[in-house]
Amino acid sequence: MHDLNSFSRLYSFDWQDIYRFVGQNVDPNYIVLNSSYVDSPSSFGKRGLRADPQLHYDKTEEHTTIRRLFDSLDCIEKFTARVMGAYSRENLRANCYDMEGMSEFVRTIQYGLRATAFNHLTDLSLLVPSTWYVGEITTVLSQDARNQLRKLRLVIVDETGPGGSDWQMISDGDDYNDGDFTDISGTGYAPSNIQVDYPNREHQDALWAFVGSCQRLESLAIIALHYLELDRLRWIPQPGYRGLVDLVLHRIWTNVQSILKLLTVAPVNETKLTPVARRVSLEDIKVYGNGGNWDKVFVFLRTQCPDLELFRASQLTYFTSHARHEHNNRPWENWNDIWTNDDQDNHDRHHLHMVDRKLINRGGSEAYCSHYPVSTLGSDSEWVDDHDTETGWIPDN
Repeated sequence: MHDLNSFSRLYSFDWQDIYRFVGQNVDPNYIVLNSSYVDSPSSFGKRGLRADPQLHYDKTEEHTTIRRLFDSLDCIEKFTARVMGAYSRENLRANCYDMEGMSEFVRTIQYGLRATAFNHLTDLSLLVPSTWYVGEITTVLSQDARNQLRKLRLVIVDETGPGGSDWQMISDGDDYNDGDFTDISGTGYAPSNIQVDYPNREHQDALWAFVGSCQRLESLAIIALHYLELDRLRWIPQPGYRGLVDLVLHRIWTNVQSILKLLTVAPVNETKLTPVARRVSLEDIKVYGNGGNWDKVFVFLRTQCPDLELFRASQLTYFTSHARHEHNNRPWENWNDIWTNDDQDNHDRHHLHMVDRKLINRGGSEAYCSHYPVSTLGSDSEWVDDHDTETGWIPDN
């Protein structure tokens, strides 16, 4: 849906405003957000430069057409609703959304989800500015409709405000280790009007509650901007559920066990079933100080997931309070599969490599490495001939 992020807002905050409140219990963010600001309508739209930029564009005709389309269809199995993203600049300027237009968007999508054609829906993707909208849009879905979903993709597209973008990590360096910025004046990243009203972290329970209510998912993708907390998900699958086939997580805080829970078989009687995980992508995931160790995830994927064919690891880290935390002193240029303190008792990197090695061997040759989408150690690595003492698995030649 175009034109919903229709303007930018520039706060005219002055540091003198904060000095006036010294000694008083006043949140600096409150001072910034209650300073005067200027709204500037965007002059660019779907078809280029506009002659009459506005904060709100009447879309009655478009919404009427979309609703008629919903009514005319007999069967919708796959559906995507998308809102364009928003970003901040360091000068307290942020893209903002047409709030009236967003309300219209939500009502139209809700109308569609109630339509008869959506009784067949199995694949749902929502790309929305806040976790709050996930809850609002999906309130109309019955439990039967949620149980019918097999693929779910939830993407948050508004990165405005402190901590909403990995580029802030690059520009602010050492101060960003845990990704928990909240200071608007200190960072210069102003929030959009949606993040002021519905901050992603404060409304994330709406997202996790919806995910937890979809009990028969095969594929799940949660792509966040402000870090979300996977531990808030109440994942209680039915007996016999064999875990997700596909899992994608991006910018998440978590315990190791919360990741494994999504891939683990739910016991049923005495029957021994194996997980069905085939494709797993974990990017920019931070494990809490007491949240376990990454090697447990890697061992599980290699030894318990016989169907695994792809594993992507990128910028996996620990909180600064974790014993295995490794500091990235040049985040604007340093990238790694995993940041972990390589002491003698830490086998994170070894077990990650063993997963990669298993999948490369499964591809049939060393040449598979050049096409496999995970950074791996070369064939001359010290790990190549290592024997895995935990399981007795030896890399194939």
